Amino acid sequence: MKIDLVMPVHNEELTIEETLSEWFSYAEDHKINLRIITSEDGSKDETKKVLQKLALNSNLLVLSEDKRKGYSRAVVDGIILADGDITCIVDSDGQCDPNDLSKFLKELDSFPNSIISGIRSPRNDSIVRKIMSMSFKIFYVLLFRIKLSDPSCPYVMGRTEQIKRLMSNPILEQGYWWEFHARRKMEKIDVREIRVNHRQREHGKSRVYSVKSILKISFRHLLGLFKLKSLLRKKSKEVL
Repeated sequence: MKIDLVMPVHNEELTIEETLSEWFSYAEDHKINLRIITSEDGSKDETKKVLQKLALNSNLLVLSEDKRKGYSRAVVDGIILADGDITCIVDSDGQCDPNDLSKFLKELDSFPNSIISGIRSPRNDSIVRKIMSMSFKIFYVLLFRIKLSDPSCPYVMGRTEQIKRLMSNPILEQGYWWEFHARRKMEKIDVREIRVNHRQREHGKSRVYSVKSILKISFRHLLGLFKLKSLLRKKSKEVL
């Protein structure tokens, strides 16, 4: 079976080559037919140059943008290019462990009509980010009645047709997985959560959620949640 691994990438010049090498090595060692789709999102450092150098690898597809479009749009654009049997999406900062890939494949083999989603255990992020995420989760549960252990985990796998079915023009610019699971519930697609190793970043803080911008992003997320709730309610009525 062919697996497409989608990686949204933003300002990861120091780690992206090592991250890609680690994933390809794991796939080769475990005889996994893996292609990686990097969806680069307007990086301001040398990430584009690094990816262009690595693009000679026939199992690497590089999608690049001059302007920042946001994490969610980068994920969707990567998924659009996926054509394998299975699509897996992970972050590109090295925190997602390739060693968990076989565990995901085994779970999907047992539950082929489900989405498999990770539970970061423990979650190696800053205390500020974890507190904001926990607070956001309270509103999320109240609005959507979705009781996942880790609804924002960026380690997700499913049959490509299922993953594409849940694609959308993102409302939450940086919160794709919150929106993904809300749409998944509306489509009545089951989810299976499994524990994953969430590693510490090797170089510095998150390139997406800096302390400086996290409050602004969270406020936009909250507004986006209400907009998403309204949209999904309208679609549900149309189906009925």
